[in-house]
Amino acid sequence: MILYVRGFPERVELAPLPLWQPVGEELNLSCQVSGGAPWHHLSMVLLRGEEELDRQPVGKEEPAEVTFMVQPRREDHGTSFSCRWELDLRSQGLELFQNTSAPRKLQTYVLPLTDPHLEAPPIVEVGSRWQVKCTLDGLFPASDAEVYVQLGDKRLETIITYHDYSILAEAWIEGNEEEEGTHSLKCPMSLGNEIRKTRESVIINSGAGDTHQEDRILHFSFRF
Repeated sequence: MILYVRGFPERVELAPLPLWQPVGEELNLSCQVSGGAPWHHLSMVLLRGEEELDRQPVGKEEPAEVTFMVQPRREDHGTSFSCRWELDLRSQGLELFQNTSAPRKLQTYVLPLTDPHLEAPPIVEVGSRWQVKCTLDGLFPASDAEVYVQLGDKRLETIITYHDYSILAEAWIEGNEEEEGTHSLKCPMSLGNEIRKTRESVIINSGAGDTHQEDRILHFSFRF
């Protein structure tokens, strides 16, 4: 039997990955290949680093597309995925020919459904200074999370401390006379494609007048 090989695939490519992928959520990876014959000896392999995850035959469409489904893990963060075509002609007395696409790096993340915990005084007297703390546990990778503290329309200078799976943002509220009144204190945290927010009400008060004013102030918090 004489086998005529028309040629090897011209290119192989892994379609672009999402910028961020939630851990455990199904992800379809698409490998595309052009050319290659005989097509019934052509297969596509999905690689995670050097590890073979799956393989499928390549159809005779031109260009051909092969889709693989994976469920990324935390340890897949920063891992490269690639596609490799294989033209196996060993049954014809020839060789196994193969070529691999350029790798693409995957970024995975975990962001809890809970909102950040915000510790803040309900009342700040003019001339005083109070610390604000905003924390969230269970996120990954914590070092890629973004957070800030904002009072009204003003972002406060924030010190951020990262731990393995948690983040702490600390800021200070200054009781300035020109800012007397009720203000919204916000703490948004974002990671990947998602954001969690907490907001509370803080009153800057001169302390003059009714000494029982504090008893009538409602301190509330809510998510949005």
